[in-house]
Amino acid sequence: MSLADHIENNDLRNSELNALAKVRFIDEETQLALAKQPYRRAKMHLASNENLCEDARDELWDHRGYALKCDLVAAGHYVDDPQRYYDLFRSHSWRRSDWRLLRTFVNTQSWYCDKGARATPSDLLAEIYHYFIETFKNDRWNSWEWQVVNFARHPNCDLDLALLMSTSTVEKIRDAAIARIEKLTGKAS
Repeated sequence: MSLADHIENNDLRNSELNALAKVRFIDEETQLALAKQPYRRAKMHLASNENLCEDARDELWDHRGYALKCDLVAAGHYVDDPQRYYDLFRSHSWRRSDWRLLRTFVNTQSWYCDKGARATPSDLLAEIYHYFIETFKNDRWNSWEWQVVNFARHPNCDLDLALLMSTSTVEKIRDAAIARIEKLTGKAS
């Protein structure tokens, strides 16, 4: 009996499903069985698995909601399919999940999810910036300023976005934008 059979027969405990989903060397049949089983945490671990096969990836993408889709994009499973980035951003409300929005599309400072975020197209990055500023500028935690700096640090931040950010009245945002402009133009101010 294969591991996939054990998964389909519900023979494994949740902790075993989690551990198995993290293993980079599991076969495609086992990955697909993990993607189809109902335990969500194991699916989250599988979405972050760097050796995820395309069939399991697509099975996870078809799951209801946006959390698994964010995990798939952040882990870099769709770097060759930029349309998935547009579809994901434009089809969901991010009001409750500013941290997930940034982790998926913007945050390139993390070892965990920077591969997918680095592939965010520059025009979508600008669209996300406008959305983020409009939605979270009056954030009750007042941490949006620090989060906006990551837009200027993003490798796909183009000159237009950096110039727009350089007009900010917030010093740390303006400084990060000016540093990006200098990097893009090769000139120091």
